[in-house]
Amino acid sequence: MPQRYNTGNSRPSNSMKDLNDNALAFDDYMNSDGDTFIDRFEKERDSLYGTTKKIISAANVAVEETRQNLIPLSRQYMTLADAQADIANIPDGSTTYVRSPDGGTLADEYINNGGTLAATGRAMPSMTALTTGYVTVDAKGAADITAGLVINADGSTQSNASWNAYYLKAREGETVTYSGTVGSNTVGEEMAYLIQLDSNKSFVAPMATWTSTGSPTDKSTLSATATQDGYIYVRVRDTAEFTLTQRKKTILVESDIDVAGGVAGYATDSVLFGYEGVDAVPLATEVNGSVLNADGTTTPAAAFSMYYIPVKKHQAVDFTGKLGSASYNEQIPQIIQCDADKNVVSVLKYYVSKGVTEDGSMTAIAAQDGFIAVRVRKSDASGILDFSIVLRKARTFTEETADQSGGAASSDRVGMIEKNLGYFDISKSQDNEFGIFYALNADGTKTATESFITLYVPAKSGDSVKYRGPVGVNSTGNAEWMFQVDENKNFVSVLTYWASTGAIVVRELEATATQDGYIAIRHRLGTSPFVLSKKLSTFAPGDEYRESVDELDATQGLDSRVIADYTCDEAVLTKGQVMNSDGSITTASGWWAYYIPVSAGDVIRLRGWLGALSTTGTYAPIIQCDASKNFVGVLATFTNAGRLVDASVEGTATQDGYVYVRVRMTAAQYYDHKVEKIKPESVLAHRVNALSSVPENRMQATIERLPFELDNYADYNFNPVSQDNVVIAGDYVYVVGVSLGRNPVILQRSIYGGAWQKFDLSTIAGNPFHSPNEPDGHNLFSLVVTKEGYVIVAGNMHAHPCRAAITTNPHDISAWEAISFTAFDLITYPRFVTFSDGTVCAFYRVGRSGDGAYYMSTFDDATKTFINETKIIDATDSNPYEQRIVVDDNDRLHLCWGYRQSAGNADTNYGMFYGVSADKGQTFTSAAGAASFALPMTESNSERIANITQSSGYVNQCGSCTDVENRFQTVIWQHQANGRTQVVRIRWTGSGWATDILTDYEFTVITATNILVPIASRPVLARSRYGRVFMLYHTTQMGRENQIRAVDCTDPDNLVEWLVGTYNPGAQELVVNTSIAREHNQLMIMLSRGPSYTGTDTSTEPYTAEPAHLLTAVLPS
Repeated sequence: MPQRYNTGNSRPSNSMKDLNDNALAFDDYMNSDGDTFIDRFEKERDSLYGTTKKIISAANVAVEETRQNLIPLSRQYMTLADAQADIANIPDGSTTYVRSPDGGTLADEYINNGGTLAATGRAMPSMTALTTGYVTVDAKGAADITAGLVINADGSTQSNASWNAYYLKAREGETVTYSGTVGSNTVGEEMAYLIQLDSNKSFVAPMATWTSTGSPTDKSTLSATATQDGYIYVRVRDTAEFTLTQRKKTILVESDIDVAGGVAGYATDSVLFGYEGVDAVPLATEVNGSVLNADGTTTPAAAFSMYYIPVKKHQAVDFTGKLGSASYNEQIPQIIQCDADKNVVSVLKYYVSKGVTEDGSMTAIAAQDGFIAVRVRKSDASGILDFSIVLRKARTFTEETADQSGGAASSDRVGMIEKNLGYFDISKSQDNEFGIFYALNADGTKTATESFITLYVPAKSGDSVKYRGPVGVNSTGNAEWMFQVDENKNFVSVLTYWASTGAIVVRELEATATQDGYIAIRHRLGTSPFVLSKKLSTFAPGDEYRESVDELDATQGLDSRVIADYTCDEAVLTKGQVMNSDGSITTASGWWAYYIPVSAGDVIRLRGWLGALSTTGTYAPIIQCDASKNFVGVLATFTNAGRLVDASVEGTATQDGYVYVRVRMTAAQYYDHKVEKIKPESVLAHRVNALSSVPENRMQATIERLPFELDNYADYNFNPVSQDNVVIAGDYVYVVGVSLGRNPVILQRSIYGGAWQKFDLSTIAGNPFHSPNEPDGHNLFSLVVTKEGYVIVAGNMHAHPCRAAITTNPHDISAWEAISFTAFDLITYPRFVTFSDGTVCAFYRVGRSGDGAYYMSTFDDATKTFINETKIIDATDSNPYEQRIVVDDNDRLHLCWGYRQSAGNADTNYGMFYGVSADKGQTFTSAAGAASFALPMTESNSERIANITQSSGYVNQCGSCTDVENRFQTVIWQHQANGRTQVVRIRWTGSGWATDILTDYEFTVITATNILVPIASRPVLARSRYGRVFMLYHTTQMGRENQIRAVDCTDPDNLVEWLVGTYNPGAQELVVNTSIAREHNQLMIMLSRGPSYTGTDTSTEPYTAEPAHLLTAVLPS
């Protein structure tokens, strides 16, 4: 063995002996099989082999930790035991998902209740659920239970303390499965374990039986499929270990069309969500020569007639004609609600005279069945006057339209569809009020009890409210739970009872207001937080719907859009606890502690009883805490003068985390309080800026006529997902669209002006586009120009083989040949992007809605073919839908997408996921570059940039761009607590993801369908050459139907509204080429006219030969 000298000389040393020892030590470091080696100072150190082992081990831990934390909503767990073991990493009150053990669902949701995971009853549906409409769920928590009861196979009942009766509500076709202990001590006993019951829980027939072997501990699995709507009874021994699942119908799929319990096979958007308008004059009773007054009296008036139109509740009447009088400021009852006997009920619309008569229009909605009386001036000095009265029948999914064309099939699924159409979450609405520590009774009296509070939800007649929370009392029988009270909270009637079994269970109850006032609801404290949702009495789009929302919110101002009410929210509430000014915690039965989740800058406001009778001094009612609810610092103090005062105090969060709020709860008069979270004033300020009806800022814009007419029967010309239908390449502008006869046409012109060249793409040899175009908005067209000048067009695909063509010569649109970017058959949404070196990539969906995945391929300029096809985004158990695809100034490719669980319902969209590539799509990372994602990306293998939930208003395929620092941002719709839809931007700040509200819309876009009511265009983004970022939109609402608008959102605290151009495209959307905006500092948008889906303008039939225009606007610097 080579000699070591071990001289002990200090370093540095040039001794030959030390050099010898160093050489031997280095050889050991490099080549040893051991984890360590000895250096010349005789110290043990890691060898290369040992170092490598440690790095690999640490990397594996980091990868696993990263993988766990990338899972949406929280961590990923394969079993409930795994999740419970990791409870320290699941914050109290938050939820997580556990993979379903039986595959009936993809995953089941659990909530951390004080360190113990409890099932919420919610689940992610599996692919099977999405394709069949059925999902298998744990049914134990959903069952009504009667202890000590057995139902026999003949329908007779008996009392037996050893057995429990489980009742599961089930629709026809749903399956209930019991797996667990079966049998009795009696050999041969026939035991009915599952029995069909009707909706009143009356016996129908036995479904599954067990013949006893004489053992009460046998194990078996028994299933039964409901033969009718009603209940399935399950027999369960009280000592049994068992599971109980139900295969439930939760999603309407294609196979449900035209079958009982499904939907009628007729569903154009104009029929489902528009109005059927008819001339009301022939239907009306005319009373000539007099006018009806607000008090029910009549006044002779030779020039007038009253028209009485028979109406149903929620139907609308439009009047167009002469309005006003010679008397300035006269309040004229123009449209009046009458009962079935034509007696005045109320004035629906007054007209305030300007001292002259003038042409105008008014609309009113019937408040009840009966008649609407319309005042009509029929003549003046000029002679006979023209007028019109139109009766508009709202067509929505309600029981009134069941089994009608455009309605729904007769079944209780109408209620499910109705829920999807109209309900929005109001759990934290500041309009809610609370009656603390008392329960309302069926006779209108109040019972004082610390077990209950009473929730008061403001509601107009016909509004519906749903409550989900703990229900039941300790005895059996009907318990009153939801009440009608008037505007002063005086009792009117009981609206909803709960059939109590003596158990406290979490259930959903619903009530509809019978008059204006409040719906009052009992809520039991200490069991589960409440969830409230509300549906307004009309789904009608447009002014009428907006007015009904305005009435709910007329006195609230801007605050109502940014305040969240946490009063009595048990998810953030700890009873009997006080945090002191030094951060110490004291147990105190007379106090409640709220821990409100906050972001820096949020304002927390407490209104309640402050101070004390027995002491003086200063205490802290509002305290900043960190993300673990540990004390950080005092935000607000109150000086006690030895008395109790009803006062307000506020504190502003200094960091993200929680804010503690101290609330006195010592005596009945001190229970009343409000705890609210308010967004910073900058949010209010920038919304004020966006309220102007006509923006003062106007872009320099021209609108020119294009030399073709467009077929706008469907949205194939104006779908934002087409990426680009107007392109600048070289010295040319190109435009593509579906023209007369649904044939695609391309235009070309010099960027310096001159005549347009036109080519009919349906005339290409072999008809590669399979013209005429399908009458389907998915069958859009997109175009790109390669670096050599070859023009590529793709279109008319909705789960079809690739349909595309390329010019045979550069920049020459007169000769074409077919081309394909994929060999797959089911292609939709073709799009192209171009990199700075001229590289062209195609993006497209492969598969159908519900199981599609996204692919890309790259154009090879040498061979004029597409190569290197790659799957980039996969469909896990939901279908991905991309936002606009963006290439930034540094040639980085940005992809952003969400998922939809049900192909036929945009309200099932959720999540917002992201990946960025610096090598043209070969590899992807997170925005910060800290995580890498192998292809294909999925919701668990990508960066989740926003926690967008289902039923939140998010509709797929909106706009994206990057800012001047190449930071990605995108926009979507989101519903607010008051039901209105707003545009929300999600943007990368360089260190994290932020969100901004960019609009102040006064309407709601109904998203619970696959065909939207297009009262607003999906938002798109563009960035100017000088770094300004604009969100562009058009809406038929708020008097903006003639305006194409943009919001300069570069500074989120100072939004500036711009008028891009004056044009009314109806409900057509905007397609904006972000490259033209960034490189040429201008917008170039093709425009045309389509139906507005307001009034009688609800059909696309008249819009199949519409003039096309090109709007060109210079972006402000």
